[in-house]
Amino acid sequence: MTTNQGYVQTRCPRCGAGAWALPTQAVPCQSCGQAVGPIGAAAMAPQAAPIPPAQMPYGTGAGAAPYGQQAAPYGQQAAPYGQQAAPYGQQAAPYGQQAANPYAGQQQFAGAYPGSAPAPMPAAAPAAATPAAAPASPAAQFSVNVGGIKIPFKLGGGGGMSKFKIIGSVVLVIALSIAGVIIKMKMGGTAKGNLSYASLGVDSKKPDGDKLIAALATPAKKWKKDAMWWSANFQAVDAEGRVDVSKGAEVVYISENGVQSNAKSVRKDSIKKYGAGSAGVKHRDLWGATDAWEGVEQHPAPQCTIKDVMAIVGKQLPAGKTVRVTFDPKFADYYAWRVLSDNPKMDTLYAFSDCSVIK
Repeated sequence: MTTNQGYVQTRCPRCGAGAWALPTQAVPCQSCGQAVGPIGAAAMAPQAAPIPPAQMPYGTGAGAAPYGQQAAPYGQQAAPYGQQAAPYGQQAAPYGQQAANPYAGQQQFAGAYPGSAPAPMPAAAPAAATPAAAPASPAAQFSVNVGGIKIPFKLGGGGGMSKFKIIGSVVLVIALSIAGVIIKMKMGGTAKGNLSYASLGVDSKKPDGDKLIAALATPAKKWKKDAMWWSANFQAVDAEGRVDVSKGAEVVYISENGVQSNAKSVRKDSIKKYGAGSAGVKHRDLWGATDAWEGVEQHPAPQCTIKDVMAIVGKQLPAGKTVRVTFDPKFADYYAWRVLSDNPKMDTLYAFSDCSVIK
């Protein structure tokens, strides 16, 4: 073996190629990467006689250097007299110069070649510590956006479900809840806060128009003791006087004294609009007279009801056809039901007193 600047030229125990090694640490083989060395004290022993080519291990490919020359690493020719053999893949340097080390400065090959700094010894791996018990997973906190409103959620940890699976489950529950409300509405259920048709004693799908107006007097009297019926607007009334509430229906009661008060604080809650629909009768909205009304009086009880009017109008209607029936003293010059239709074309007033046509 040949030494140079602390390095020892030896052979790789794996591939047999010429390799550089250090007396105190392992150095990767320049051909196969196998760690070579450390050589130890044996590296400082007197140099053994060179091995003749015929006695070299099979497949090394390294030839003996001429007399006075240093043996070249695997796959290289010996350098001329007085020159040092170049590292693998390089040409020998001119006389008196050291062959260039193309790998100098690269950390993964540090110390592998003459002229490069020895690579630091890897730190000893720390002893495996007994794994501590895993801390409990913190509660998952997130929010779901529904209809533009962020709904916060906090679920306990330790579950096994990912955040996305939890969010998906929550969104699914909300979607099913909304779908349930829609289905309930379509099936005639009553939405929270609405008056049910059962509590009013009328049919939930097609209540009688006259009965609906009369039935709403009870909740109106609970609202204001002086409540009185004021107007009605039914968008779809059939030949029997029944109202299709899915098309829209409104009945208005007022506080007789409230709408005529000069105090704005009294007038602000003087009008109650009942909106009949598929999910019951909505009645929570507050309405008020902008200015004090004058000349308010109780309407005369209609002797000609909506049912009576539709008995007349129904003779002109095709089967299943509906018309609009309204009464609002604000827009009427007479106490009369107004019947409107596009097909057949109709706009007729029928007097409260006897169903006569007012022209």
